[in-house]
Amino acid sequence: MQTTQVQQHDYFAQGFQLVEASAHAVVVTDDEQQQAAVTWLGQAKTCLKVLVEMRSSALAPHKERMRSIEAEHDAMITPLKAAMERVRKVVDDYATLLMRRRQEAEAQRQREVETTRLKAAQEEEEQAAAKRREAEQARQIGDTRSAAIAEHQAEQHENAAQATLEHAIAAPAPAPPAPFRVGTAAGTLHAGASWVHELIDIDQVPADLVTRELRLALVKERIKDLVRAGKLKDGAIYTDLIPGLRISQQAKTRLY
Repeated sequence: MQTTQVQQHDYFAQGFQLVEASAHAVVVTDDEQQQAAVTWLGQAKTCLKVLVEMRSSALAPHKERMRSIEAEHDAMITPLKAAMERVRKVVDDYATLLMRRRQEAEAQRQREVETTRLKAAQEEEEQAAAKRREAEQARQIGDTRSAAIAEHQAEQHENAAQATLEHAIAAPAPAPPAPFRVGTAAGTLHAGASWVHELIDIDQVPADLVTRELRLALVKERIKDLVRAGKLKDGAIYTDLIPGLRISQQAKTRLY
């Protein structure tokens, strides 16, 4: 930075400090203070303009070289990033395929276990029914002892069937696939399972799941629509046009 620029910088730095410090004393409660505040804004805007111009002037000799360096490296960085994204996608796609295969295999194993349990429960029920028939036949010929034994055995089979069914119903869901790694001399890839979402129709998404930022953006557009339709009157306050919102006018100032 040349001597003249240094002097200008020091001069305006002192001016900036004075202007910035005086902002804390600005209070507006009457017309006179309003006039003083507008004067302060005008002076501050002038100071800001000069400071921005000084910054631009100081950076100007270096900008062309910076643009040249950026362009030179971007010519290599940009296509390399794109190539990395392409390779990362095929790697992720294959990792997703492996994950789904493992999930399907685990789900199939769970189905086979459940089928086995249900079959075992059915066999216990069939044996219980057979014992009930055996007990009934024993009672018909007056053999109460054999009937009691058969009834007891039937209850045992029924209890076993019930326990097997309850165990099948309470069986845990397939566990998520364990993370796996692919190690190479250049690096190691860690792959695990994560949930992602894709927006299909925002109109079907529950309002409480839409992000706050998006809701605010949509609200602003809705208010613009109300203004264009002439449904908002100057000075009025509305609390029922949009649920959860209080709509009113507020002064917005701009300094020229």
